[in-house]
Amino acid sequence: MAFQLTPTLLRSIPLLLIALLFLDMNLPVSVEAAGAWILSLIGALLLSTAVTLLISISLLWIISGDGVSQLSPAIVTFFSGMVIPLPLSPDWAQPLFYLLPFRCIIDAPSRLYMGHIPPGEV
Repeated sequence: MAFQLTPTLLRSIPLLLIALLFLDMNLPVSVEAAGAWILSLIGALLLSTAVTLLISISLLWIISGDGVSQLSPAIVTFFSGMVIPLPLSPDWAQPLFYLLPFRCIIDAPSRLYMGHIPPGEV
């Protein structure tokens, strides 16, 4: 967990401060949205840690782990909404994206922060 939390905090806190101070980024729309956003960040950290752990466990049974180690970040990046925001994906692909757990790493916390989805609907 520390392996994922430390680089994220070192990057996100300065970026958040710069965006709030200089780029007119808004705060969450309500106290409920802010609370849901914080809870979703904790859930995203736990989910990201679980995915990393499952990938590490899978390396025990694979002869060469290079493929899994190189392919898994690309899969997580794509299916979490970092490449294309999930609401902009094609209609036929959205059920797949919403079925996979990767959307809760990036898409759900960011949409909760912006108020695009109500706090109780994730």
